[in-house]
Amino acid sequence: MAFRFLLPSIVFSSVLFHFYINSYFKNMSISKSIIINFFLLIFSIYFIFFGKRLPLTQGYIVNEREIYTMGLEQSLSSRFMEIKYPWYIEGTKYKKLENCLEYPKFIITNSISKAKCNEQGFGLGYFSVGAGTDVSVIDEQGLTDKYIARQSRKKNFRPGHEREVGLDYLIQRGVLFCSLDSKSYDEIMNTQYGIIINLDPDFLFRLGPEIYKEKIIKLKALYKQASEQKTKQDRRLLEKLRTLEDRYNIKIVELPSEVEKSFTAFSSCWQ
Repeated sequence: MAFRFLLPSIVFSSVLFHFYINSYFKNMSISKSIIINFFLLIFSIYFIFFGKRLPLTQGYIVNEREIYTMGLEQSLSSRFMEIKYPWYIEGTKYKKLENCLEYPKFIITNSISKAKCNEQGFGLGYFSVGAGTDVSVIDEQGLTDKYIARQSRKKNFRPGHEREVGLDYLIQRGVLFCSLDSKSYDEIMNTQYGIIINLDPDFLFRLGPEIYKEKIIKLKALYKQASEQKTKQDRRLLEKLRTLEDRYNIKIVELPSEVEKSFTAFSSCWQ
């Protein structure tokens, strides 16, 4: 994949030395042309299928292909077979969750740099194909979000579209899962799909009566503790909780302690 960074140099070279290139190829015989193309083909096949693997990282260069194929069989025969890529499989999990919950604004993110929303992280392409069109993904690299794309990037001398996205922005966008950067909150609101930061009652009710009741009781107790502001961590957590309250126009202490039994069916979505 890093070959694309050489393309500008190849174009510039072809322009600068076009006279010599044209002179050489102009009078080339058909037999010589066939021989050159044959060796180029052998050269390409070798590096595509049998070439020595490069380090995952070397200086400021990242072997993107190695990252994408990590953990997958890379034999010659596997190149011609269907591969169920891990990020694709992960995407199908969220597709099943979205289909089961039937929540209309199903928004998630792959942010792992500034806002810690996903332990493993995932690339947008494979994951999004698996997740389907009803799952909206805010990409940390800004590929699907012009606000993130316009943010400045770290100057690390590595070419690429690296960006960072803050937690406050993700909250305002209505993202369902992300760490609130608080161990106590994260433990309470954790699920197998991520840590819930969406306080829309219509979404929380879809946890099902039992799971909802357990989490809300603990969340209210945590809010009361943070409101005392005894420590710096309490004050920071209280600020984040109030940000969530403002976003969803609801007070945590006013969230219903229980929900109707009609939401019981949604409990199975989280298993």
